[in-house]
Amino acid sequence: MLVAAVYLIFNGGGPPSSPGPTQRASTSASTVAATPANSQAPRTGAPTTGASLLPPTPRGSPTTAYEAFLLHVPDAIRPSCAQNATTDPAIEFSAQCATTDGIVVIYDEYGSADSMNAAYQAEFASIHIDANSGSCEDHATWPAESTYDVNGAPAGHRLCADVAGAPTITWTDDQLGILSVATGSAADAPGLIAFWTNEAGPIP
Repeated sequence: MLVAAVYLIFNGGGPPSSPGPTQRASTSASTVAATPANSQAPRTGAPTTGASLLPPTPRGSPTTAYEAFLLHVPDAIRPSCAQNATTDPAIEFSAQCATTDGIVVIYDEYGSADSMNAAYQAEFASIHIDANSGSCEDHATWPAESTYDVNGAPAGHRLCADVAGAPTITWTDDQLGILSVATGSAADAPGLIAFWTNEAGPIP
């Protein structure tokens, strides 16, 4: 699952907070929509130092547009986020964040659903698998791709694959227009899966 601005690598954001295990579920009813061929794939590679490091921003009191964007990052990892510089005009804001367990997440907010889906499609195409194949819940079946639900409602697409030896999950959030990529350690794919299911967001 690396982002036309999420170049790290592997959401859903639940209702008022990040979703729990029973709130996010993969589905296989829909396929990946066709998108422009000139889109950029999500960023991949090692974490890079961002342009700025901001303290936690209280929800509901952003002072800049970037801080408002950061409110979509779960509270637990928001203090770690650094703003990413990007040359992709389709991306409005980008942040790279990290958990205490070493999972790195890039959140990219796009200006339109089409540009977000184009970035996802570019990454999906690079993995060379069929849509709605494998299971993101089982690392043994990776690479895998599917739609996923939040509280029973379609929320976006999710791609799970080992990229450069590291388990990576890339996913879209249709409500927020955010494409995210989370990358964990090579030895802990289950930990990455649990993080995506329970904590990753983005949140409304």
